Amino acid sequence: MRVPEFTQSEEASRKTFLALLQATSLPGSIHQLSQASYPENFIAIAEALIDLETTFFSPDPEISQALERTGARAVDVSEAEYQLWPTLRQDDLEVIKTASVGTMVYPDSSASLYLGCQLEQGLPLLLTGPGIDGEIEIQVAGVPESFWIVRNELTSYPLGWDVFLVHDGQVLAIPRSTEVNIGPRSH
Repeated sequence: MRVPEFTQSEEASRKTFLALLQATSLPGSIHQLSQASYPENFIAIAEALIDLETTFFSPDPEISQALERTGARAVDVSEAEYQLWPTLRQDDLEVIKTASVGTMVYPDSSASLYLGCQLEQGLPLLLTGPGIDGEIEIQVAGVPESFWIVRNELTSYPLGWDVFLVHDGQVLAIPRSTEVNIGPRSH
């Protein structure tokens, strides 16, 4: 059986897409992206997912400019299906609260948030839910603690955001079906 050869660009998009898919299937686990550094890591994610039928938001001008070349539409946070935040500040929370959590009829109309952070250090988060055997503890720095409070307040499965934490060439997913508790595991 012959298998078509991928171009270098196609192979990078395929690797990125598979990393995002695996991360979503196994919440709290870290997966490797095709690009390791900023802004290429965020651009690689967007190029794997975004096309001319999708909408996006990024406060980062370099990322926005690259994504406009895909034909996707840049829109406000409240309308954007894909949101790429290389840095999320406390001041951004009022805006991010307006991101769609979907509806009961169309829960898939919720926003996917891609947040820059540092993994394996910082605030401990305890994750439980589908795809997790029992519970898993992760650590995240660079995302305000109050973001997790807002996320929990707005999440009522099937409504909520799918959150992807991006650190250099790594990604970790926290789907809307995952419960997030702030603080370390009690031993």
